[in-house]
Parts: sequence; C-alpha cells; structure tokens
Amino acid sequence: MTYTVKILFIGLSFLILIGCASGSPDEDSETEPSCIQVITHAYNPDTLEEKNFPTPCDIPEDWIVGNPPVEEDTYATLGDYTPKLYSNNKLGDNKYIAYYPENAITADMPVVMFIKGGGAATIESYSGMMQFMASKGYYVIGVDANSYASSYVTQKLEVALNEVKALHGLTVKKLAIMGHSLGGGQAFYAMKKFRDDGYGNVGSLALSIDGWFAFNMDEIDLNFLDSKVTFLQMNGVQGTGTDPRVHLKIWNLSTQADRAFYTLPSTNHSYVAGDLANVLGKQDLLFSIGALMDDAFNGVEDGAVAIPATNKATYETIFNALDDENTYNSGDCQGIQFNAINVIQNNDIDYCDLTLTLKKYPATTTLTARATDNTVIKPTLGTPTVDPVYQTRITMLDKPDQRTSAYAKIQNWNADVRLLRIGNRIYDAKTLSETDITKTQTDTQGYNTLCARASDYFRWSNKVANKFYVVNSSYELIQGKITGNDVNCSNVLDAFADYELIHMGPHEGNIDYNDRYVVFVAKKAGDTTLYVVLYDLQAKSRVWTKTMPSQTWQWKTVNGSSFWAPSTLDWLSVSPSGKHIVFNNDNGYTDGSYRYDINLTNKTKLQYMWTDGNLYSEGGHGDIGYDTDGNEVYVQFVSGVGVYSFNLDNPTELGKELLGSPYGGGHISCRNSKRPGWCYITANNDSNGNGLRSVFALKIDGTGAENVQNFSQTHIDTNYHDTYGSPTPDGTKVIFNSHWGTGTIGSFVVEAQ
Repeated sequence: MTYTVKILFIGLSFLILIGCASGSPDEDSETEPSCIQVITHAYNPDTLEEKNFPTPCDIPEDWIVGNPPVEEDTYATLGDYTPKLYSNNKLGDNKYIAYYPENAITADMPVVMFIKGGGAATIESYSGMMQFMASKGYYVIGVDANSYASSYVTQKLEVALNEVKALHGLTVKKLAIMGHSLGGGQAFYAMKKFRDDGYGNVGSLALSIDGWFAFNMDEIDLNFLDSKVTFLQMNGVQGTGTDPRVHLKIWNLSTQADRAFYTLPSTNHSYVAGDLANVLGKQDLLFSIGALMDDAFNGVEDGAVAIPATNKATYETIFNALDDENTYNSGDCQGIQFNAINVIQNNDIDYCDLTLTLKKYPATTTLTARATDNTVIKPTLGTPTVDPVYQTRITMLDKPDQRTSAYAKIQNWNADVRLLRIGNRIYDAKTLSETDITKTQTDTQGYNTLCARASDYFRWSNKVANKFYVVNSSYELIQGKITGNDVNCSNVLDAFADYELIHMGPHEGNIDYNDRYVVFVAKKAGDTTLYVVLYDLQAKSRVWTKTMPSQTWQWKTVNGSSFWAPSTLDWLSVSPSGKHIVFNNDNGYTDGSYRYDINLTNKTKLQYMWTDGNLYSEGGHGDIGYDTDGNEVYVQFVSGVGVYSFNLDNPTELGKELLGSPYGGGHISCRNSKRPGWCYITANNDSNGNGLRSVFALKIDGTGAENVQNFSQTHIDTNYHDTYGSPTPDGTKVIFNSHWGTGTIGSFVVEAQ
C-alpha cells in the first residue's frame, strides 16, 4: 500500500511515496498500517496554523500538507490592464498626455493627475509611473505646464480634465493628485481647487514626492484641505536637499487632512522618474505608491499597514533629524534659492517657523452676573476697545448703513473667514471694511449682486470658501460663486417651478456641514398643503417630497405686513451631520420640538422634565451642534428655566440642563462648525434685572457646571433684543449688534486678546 502526499513549498510541489513499515496488509487484517517515520509539515486552511507532525498519518483530516500559499503582492506589480496612451497637443507648449487602461474605461474609475518637477524636461519623463498606475485601472493625466504659479498649472490640469471628462464621461468621484519636487508642492493647491469643485468626494489623495512649497496657498487654504495628505521623502528622514521644514509646515497647517509621512532610502531626488522598464525595477517606490492609491480609492488602510515599518516616518522623526537651516543647499525654507521667495512672499506661510499657532479663546470660567460696565467705551472705526475683565478686543465694523448681522443661527462668515455678508454688502473679514464687490453700489444694487435675496435666504458653503447657496426672489435655488470681485448667480440648481413659494426653514434652516442636504418647506398655487422637500446639493436633485398633515399654509398679517406662513411651524432644518431633521413648533410648552430621521420618519418629541415632575416640550430659540461627547444635540432656550440640550442621536433621552439661571430670553448660535462641544449664547437680563446682557460660549458637556467663555457685554438698549451673537466657524470671533449707548445700531467683532 502506498500514500501519495502533495507538499507545497512556495509554489513548488513534489511527491513523497510513503510505504507502510510492514508492507501492504491484507484487506481483512485487523492490524492498522504503520507510517514511515517522516516529519511532515502541514497547515490548517481555516486558521493558517502551521505544525510539524511525526508522520503523515498524524495529520488531521482537514489539514493540508505543506506551507500556506503566499499571497502574491499586487501593490508593486503591474495591474491587469494594458496602458494606452492618449496625447493632446492643443495646449501648445503646455500639452498634456494621458494613459488609461485599454478597453476598461468606466465613468466612476479613479482619476490620477501627475504634476512634473521643475527640473524635468517634459511630462514624458514620468511615463513609467503614469503607465504603472494606468495598468491598475486608473485614468492618469499629466501636463507640461512650467511655472511656480500653482494656479497656472492647475488651470492646465482643469483644461485637460474637462476634455477627458467630455470624451469618456468620467465622474471623478475618486481623485488623486501627485507631484514630484515643484509639482509635489503644487499638488496641494490643485487638490484644494478640485475638492472645492466637488471632485474626489468618494476618495481623494494629495501625494507629494520629495515636494517643495505649496505655492499660492495661505495658511487658511491648507487648513481647509480635506483630502488624504501624504509625503513621500527620499533619503530617509534627512531628505535629498530640500529643507524638510517645508513638508513639516504643510503638515502642521493641513489640520483637516488625514496625514502620513513615508520615506525611501534612495538618495536620488528624481527616483520617481523614468520609463516603464526603469520604474519596474524600483519595487519599494511602486509598493508605496500602489498601496496608498489603493487605500485612497477603496476607503481602507490595508496598504498603509502593509508598507514596511522601515519606510514609515512620523512628524517627530522628521523633525528630530532636522539640520540647521543654512545646511540645505537644494531648497532652503526661505525660498532664496531658485528665487522661490518672489512667489511665496505673496502668501502668509512662513515655512521656516514650525511653531504651532494655537487658536485663542477667552478664559473658561463659570457664569456670573456682571452689570454693564460703561467704562468700556464704544469702539470707533480703526480703534478697538478692550474689555479689561474678559480680556477681549472689540472692533467696530465699517459699514455705510444700519443693516445688522444676520440672525444668530445664520453664518455671517464664509468658510475660510475672509468674507462677511452684512445686509446686502460683502466685507473683508480681516479689515472689517467693505470690499469692492459691493462698495460702489446702492443697497438695491448690492441686493441684486448677491443673487436678489436678503441674507436670511443666503447660506455660505461650509466647505468651499467662495461658494454659497441662495433662494432668490423668484424662488430658484442657486449655487453662487465669488471670484475676485465677481459674483456669479447663473448656476440654478432647481427652479422649483412647480411651487408658488419655497423657504429654507422658513428662514432659520441650514445645510449640513458636508454641504449635502437642505430641507425646504413649499407651497403650490391654490393649495394650502405644506410640502416638505429634501434636496441633495451634491447630486443636484430632490431626494423626496412629502406633506406634513399637521401643518397648512395660512395667510397671516404681522405688524401691518401680510404673507403666507405655516400654521404653527416655526422652522425646520437638517442637522449638521445630515442624519436628522429638527422641527420647531411655535405652539406652547407641550408640543414644541421634534426630531425626525433624514427621511422625515421616526418622529420623536424632544422633552425635558421640570421640577414639578412633568414632561415639557417647548418651541424656544435654539440651534443644532455637537456636545463634548460627539453627540448631535439641539441646544435651546427654555423660557424662564434656562438652556437645555437634547440628544438627537438618542431622542428619547430627556433634555439636559446646561444653564439653570432664569434668563429673560436670548438667542443661541452653534455656527462654530469647526469647534464642536460649544455653542454661543446671547443673553438678556434675567427676570430680576441682574447683569447677564452678554455674549459667551457655553460648553455643551451636559454636566450643568455652567462652563463659559465670556466674549463681550452687549451694551444693547434695554428694549432691543436683536443682538444676534454669532461665531466664526472656528469659534474664535463673534459678531454682534449693539447701540452701545447711542441711537444708532452698529455691528462689532470681538475676539480674545
């Protein structure tokens, strides 16, 4: 009798003939055959456990003789597709080339853009890397633009992208922009621009290979870069001549990005260049790039985990290996070499200074009454005032009219805090002076310039600095854009022609933090049914339209003005996460606020328990944000009781008291989208006339400890309540309105000293 055993050793197999020690037994023999004493290696196919056995007969039935199969590395090998060259010479000396997988173009395929280094003659110098990526199933575009100006290079990429999009119908939902040397630094500008345009919303990666300065970018631009950001540095932590401080500075400023450092041992600054045969010999380079691309496009971290530890670095390891600034002779951090200083001096990034700039907030304390301090004089134009108790600086806005900042829960600042909309005018948020966008215009002209709608119908994008959304006077939903001094209102997302009127809220609704969802209430001609419409701003389409049976449109007259308004609905809004809808009802103390899911189902009343043991639900002033535990919460004034938070992620949980003092009322703003865990309170005097007329940040921790950061007393007239304190996205500044002891209303910006 013989046994045939197949043994695998790294892809090889051979046969071992194993004879029984006593020969072949008779079939009727009760004697068990004995195996030859040969140590045999086997593994469990389910667990991959490996073990040596004394004889083949000792191997369990479900085990396999041999070693576990070794999975072939796919990151560093050519993909399954044949790279096909598409070249274009329409751009003159700035032509582009593209490689794509032959017979494998799909609309949603990943797109990779490559920006060449300054010393490379043409983009063809990188043909090997471009072909390698095309073999993986990516559409790869590279341009020949030669300029320090990232804006110029990005413009050429955009021309190329628009052409291949039209040619192949690419959606560009997955986008990587990689560059070498000069192009490595420019990859960050290009990625910011294309992310702002909505590309890469499924997966995005900015990859800088031995990169240089992020030309044409300010600190705030890098602050708002939200893609993966990866640095691949040659010659280990030392680099190949460019001061690594440049990479470290970009890392420091890319606070919203998912960041990573990697190194390779090659001392060749141009290691990434070469034809296909050349780059196929650089397995460490291909493995790193292949792994990072695969992670970015598939939303995983497998590639990053697989990269050898010897090629992984951290901010600390790069920082600790720094030499003196004057030792870097191929790219100093000041930009003196190669005259880069002539370009980077036009922006506010100091690449040599690695000091982390911490955001300033007033000191955290507990809420205490303070009578209005009239020794704190009203600021004048160009001369701020300091509150000596709160240690804050208050500056007056230079505006030509008595228009005031918007309602507390409407964001006045744009996403990068460079612009302010007050009334029908646009202001420079740094100088607090009116910009040339509206400076020479009348109030009516400014209204028309800003897409013919007042500020309560206007919402800045939460993500893109020069973008906004507005429902104009014709009830069209517009995605607007500000470029320089030009305001473009031509991009109508939905004309809503099937409705007589449509409101965002009305008036108090917001878009979610990801600029995706917004909910409208709408009315059709001759129909008092209240329609609710959820709109997807990214898909540019309506998600659903439903009715709200508990509400109808009614013709109301208030202060001599007549208009259509919901019967009891005060406002309706999506939450910052885009997962919930909050309904606020102007209807007493038992039927005030409700939380729905994003499909307007699973309605749950938001309630608190008062000292009498009863449950109440009130429709008071409030806004939606996040608490310190990351829960999405509705923060609300409860008349005569204080401020409560309601957990939207667990809506059956009773409201938590944040402030127990009985206010006379006020407003709440959670527009600090980049500072979760706080909301901003504008308070009037309490019922006893104590000094609580102030604007402060309130910590949303649910402890009842009343932790606050005082920004300013409001100095508002006693009978005026529209102070409307509202913060910047990062919560470092607050704008509010005040008479300040005069008969004229002004707007003021306050920040910590």
